[in-house]
Amino acid sequence: MCCNLHGALLAVLLSLLPASSWAKETLTWLLRDLPPLTVFEGPKTGQGAMDQLLPLLIAQMPEYQHSIVRVNARAACRCSRNPPSPATPRCCEPRSASAS
Repeated sequence: MCCNLHGALLAVLLSLLPASSWAKETLTWLLRDLPPLTVFEGPKTGQGAMDQLLPLLIAQMPEYQHSIVRVNARAACRCSRNPPSPATPRCCEPRSASAS
């Protein structure tokens, strides 16, 4: 009886928590330096179409955790051919300064 009461109490307390406190599924956004969509360097950094659209999209999907990863062309192609499995949260390495 005592265990059932504790279980019921725990269920009630968990149901009162906001949905934002639960673990969220992660969306990984892969971005390439591809003007005019995305601009990583130079005087127009951050002024590409996707540079400006992505924050708006993210704001409209608060139920997800968002990860933005800058990748080079090779990594983007590899990821599109081999999407991550549930056991692999991300299939691409972040773009390094020396990568192209």
